[in-house]
Amino acid sequence: MHNESRQSVTVTHIVDTYKDLGVLFDPLLPFDQHISKTVSKAYSMLGLMQQNFQELSRDVLLFCISPW
Repeated sequence: MHNESRQSVTVTHIVDTYKDLGVLFDPLLPFDQHISKTVSKAYSMLGLMQQNFQELSRDVLLFCISPW
């Protein structure tokens, strides 16, 4: 029997940012990228909410006007 020793090689990659539990980390830890991405998502959701509200308001107004 041969007693072979095997070495496992772990390859790591250097990245600019790393996301863990929804938080973006970068090497200097200023959280600028995380804050920017979070604000961008919030504005996107706000835009969708405003659009849906406008459509809903229009539909409600049209529904209320139809019996008159």
